[in-house]
Amino acid sequence: MDTIEPENHGSKINTCKTKKDFEKLTHTHSESDWKQTFPHKLNRSSSKNICILEEPVVKIKKMGSDALLRVHEELSDLQHQLEIQRKKLLQAEEEKLILQEQLLDHSKFSTSLGAILGNLLWHASNVPRVIDIWISKLHSKFDEFLGAVNGTFSSFIKTYGEEDLPIDSDECQFVMSLLGITANVTAIPEGRQFIVTRATGEDLIRNFVEYFSYFPTPPKYPLWRLILTILYNVSVNATGVQWLLNFQVADNVLSQCLKESTPKDLNLLCLSILHSITCDLTDPKHLQEILQSIPLEKMDKIALTGEKQIIVMTREIKNNLKKARRLLHFNKQKINNK
Repeated sequence: MDTIEPENHGSKINTCKTKKDFEKLTHTHSESDWKQTFPHKLNRSSSKNICILEEPVVKIKKMGSDALLRVHEELSDLQHQLEIQRKKLLQAEEEKLILQEQLLDHSKFSTSLGAILGNLLWHASNVPRVIDIWISKLHSKFDEFLGAVNGTFSSFIKTYGEEDLPIDSDECQFVMSLLGITANVTAIPEGRQFIVTRATGEDLIRNFVEYFSYFPTPPKYPLWRLILTILYNVSVNATGVQWLLNFQVADNVLSQCLKESTPKDLNLLCLSILHSITCDLTDPKHLQEILQSIPLEKMDKIALTGEKQIIVMTREIKNNLKKARRLLHFNKQKINNK
């Protein structure tokens, strides 16, 4: 490998061995020589360059300090706003609890008052003259009453349908009073006619049929008794019978209630409704629905209870079904012969 040797211009390179040699070397050049050469250039150019470098650094530091100050101010403001919002939230929570308590008290008071007034009206509706005044002179208000019964009944089922609600609770007593009033209204011809000629009446009967199986367990039978009474009263009317057939009362109501374990008076109400809807039955679709929902064997088991009214009613229902079958068979043959 080639090497490069330092040039030697005929002079020796002095090497400082001692302090005296260093002093001798430094005094070989004057101070002015040093200033006129490298140190002079170093001092002027270096100072200028340092100033150039320091200026942006200073600016950046100042900008950083200002930005940091602004961030601290914004953070302090946000903390202040957060504290204000936290206090407002706590106040809102307290007001919410107060309103909930007030709403609960108001609801309890309204339900209790409704139960009291409802029971008073229920007893008053036992007088036919009272019902006649309601539907003749206050027919628009009574139409609103049917809508209120429908809304209250639906809300009751949706709210308490799966709960164990005591029969003597204000909620249950209130609903029972409304059903009792409706039952008494449908017990007279004018009341039945009023209900079957109103859209609110049709909606009410439809909901009675559709929600029949959703009643709370403890008060089920007393509520069933009222509903079945209403449905039977409506079934005395021709329009009412058609409603019950269209709403599939045999499947949604009678099949749920007509059982050996059901109290006898409820079974008798079920059989009475079944008797009404099978009398002069001419629609094959409805006949098929009834037979599928309530087999004849099921009625025979109910009849084994020995109750005379149940036995008589079961026999008449079977006769109605036989007549309906013969009539449908005759009509079918008549159509085929054509």
